[in-house]
Amino acid sequence: MPAFVAASHVVVGKAGGLTVSEALTAGRPMVLAGAVPGNETFNAELVVQGSAGLVAQPREVGGVVQYLRATGAIESMGRNARGLVLEQASARVVDVVLQAMRDGPSSRGFRRAVA
Repeated sequence: MPAFVAASHVVVGKAGGLTVSEALTAGRPMVLAGAVPGNETFNAELVVQGSAGLVAQPREVGGVVQYLRATGAIESMGRNARGLVLEQASARVVDVVLQAMRDGPSSRGFRRAVA
């Protein structure tokens, strides 16, 4: 999948976590044509608020992509997409998990789940 995303000018799809992560990491703007309530809605908001993509109804996707091309917005939205990627994100997640396992009464159930 990374090779397909890297070869694209714009990524069109749902706002799933892996799709959004791949697109942002590759610095590709997105046209989001669907989001399941919950995490995908959050992902779509992140992309739109970060000026890294737009939300469109499926029947509007072609017109939105044409609009992005005509206005020259693809390049700047791609830069914005790459800017949304947190540096050292995986290391930060590991630090949070390890800290949760070390402290706090709320982490006890988590320790059992991962042990």
